[in-house]
Amino acid sequence: IPMALSSSTNINASIPEVIEATAAREVAESLAARAQGELVDHSVSGDAASPTVTMTVSISGERLPSFLSSIIKNGLKVTITEDWKYTSGADQAEAELSAQVGGVPVSFSGTETLKAQGDATEMSFTGDVKSGIPLLGSKIAKHAEPMVERILSARAEAISAQIAK
Repeated sequence: IPMALSSSTNINASIPEVIEATAAREVAESLAARAQGELVDHSVSGDAASPTVTMTVSISGERLPSFLSSIIKNGLKVTITEDWKYTSGADQAEAELSAQVGGVPVSFSGTETLKAQGDATEMSFTGDVKSGIPLLGSKIAKHAEPMVERILSARAEAISAQIAK
């Protein structure tokens, strides 16, 4: 059962600064903490202008929404991968974004786009949450939208904080 999501925000920094910050371990740690989880893996490969960033966050069962914690006792491991590239000279970059949830048939995929807006960068996201869990699939997808919205907002805050350092 796929559910489409979209989000957009502005960050007061250039595209290269935003990409550099997305690859920072501190941003991954901040997101893991906001999810009430633990960052168990973080890696960056490729060059600085177009890195591939992978992070894995472990979230204990008691930190999950109640309708999930009743069926997922041992928690979740979520692996998120971003693959960055420039798409329109220096004025636009995008990342193919995917998230896999270990042990649960739920995935998330989409495209994050950075567009230069004067001295700032517009960061937008479009994607889908897919769930293969019978009966609970639509409930998971319905709960995923505000969660993804909060994650993207928290991520923009963490990126801005990293750039301000």
